[in-house]
Amino acid sequence: MLAKSPEPTVANCAIILRACLQKGQYATKYSNVFDLKSGNIFIFQFPEREDTLNLNLANELRKSSHYYDMARIHQQLTQSPIPLLNNMKRFFLDEFKSITDKEPKITSHIRTMIQDAISGVMKSDDYTIEFWKNLSSTQKQIQYDLKKLGNFISLTLVDYKVENGKRSFRYLLEFKNATVLQQYILDENNKVASMQSEYSEFKPGTTDVDD
Repeated sequence: MLAKSPEPTVANCAIILRACLQKGQYATKYSNVFDLKSGNIFIFQFPEREDTLNLNLANELRKSSHYYDMARIHQQLTQSPIPLLNNMKRFFLDEFKSITDKEPKITSHIRTMIQDAISGVMKSDDYTIEFWKNLSSTQKQIQYDLKKLGNFISLTLVDYKVENGKRSFRYLLEFKNATVLQQYILDENNKVASMQSEYSEFKPGTTDVDD
């Protein structure tokens, strides 16, 4: 096809891209042409659409950090930019800085709870009755997941707030192989009513893939 129309035009590129469409289970979702001089990006969504969608790199970079869901990009271009998801941010954990810890005893206790979980000896008294019912059967999995992170190094408070009468503590958990953003919600008796890992980042040279 290049022999017939060798000129590097968007129109010629579109013809070739259409001829290269993959069908079936792993069908082509969209195709694109980049003009490296102008920064223009031409997106084709055939066979669903015949029109060409044009973006410009400089214009996109002038907007706040954002992304497009390619299946809905035509609609999203008429709306405000969609902020990046946490797992799309290159240095997401850098946004969290240490804050003054006004309840160091809570932090010390949570540190002990983490060490207990790593050792496989979580204590029911540290959790609300309701939460422990769901948590107790997963102790072995929690221990396994934590051990993959390597030695536990430190715990840093980065956010604190009160919501619906319960206190929310967010910490950066530093392990040998990874850093984890973890939230703990405590009731009025200082028992953990909920906890969740909000984000994890493995360090260079390590991976979250099982051995």
